[in-house]
Amino acid sequence: MDNLFLILFLVSFFALIVGLVKPVTFSRFIKGEITRKKIAIFFGIVTVVFFILLGVTTDTDNQNIKTQPVVQQNNDEEQPQTESNELTDNKEKTESVTTTFDVPVLLNKNISYFAPVFGKPVNENPEPTQIAIETGTDDTWVKVFEKDNYTISLTYNTSNGEITRIFLSKGTYRDKFTGDSWIKKREANSLLKNGNLSKSDNDYYFRFFWTAQDQNLYTGVDVQKEPFVGFKGNKLCNGYPEC
Repeated sequence: MDNLFLILFLVSFFALIVGLVKPVTFSRFIKGEITRKKIAIFFGIVTVVFFILLGVTTDTDNQNIKTQPVVQQNNDEEQPQTESNELTDNKEKTESVTTTFDVPVLLNKNISYFAPVFGKPVNENPEPTQIAIETGTDDTWVKVFEKDNYTISLTYNTSNGEITRIFLSKGTYRDKFTGDSWIKKREANSLLKNGNLSKSDNDYYFRFFWTAQDQNLYTGVDVQKEPFVGFKGNKLCNGYPEC
């Protein structure tokens, strides 16, 4: 806008000079007698008006330029806060525990449900062996599945596929033999959350098993619908009657 007023100011000033030198130049635009006085009054006023407007718009643009660093500074000041919020969100996501196996729901599934969802069982003999069939010990069997570095061992009835027991542990199936899947006692609640297990839910029972080497290390959590034989109490346990 200031460029427009600058052009109009220069044009009007030029017209003022021309009119004072040769007033007859504007005879086509001004009616009546053309005198230097009329030219001076008309173009003088126009020149002064455009000069004032030029000054006003130039000051406004300068003020806008001066305020821009302030806005940028505010943005710079707000940026660390945004980064801090992102770090906080990432920390909360890291600390939150997602459910890998919804154990209470899986307890009510048939064994045929698991392979299409979790893939091929990882244990060596997911089906009853010939020896078990011949000796009549194939009434129940175990299939093991892995997902997201967690493992569930399913004990099921071979006649109808009903799940009777689930053992949830951290790590892979092979880790259980090396101790890499064992968790510390203070991490027990994290394992419960991963299996969507709650101490206040009366639809199932669970107990923790500690290792033979250290009672502060757990191998996993055992879950079933019926109370454990010799199990005292309702929920949290270490796999022994006296707990």
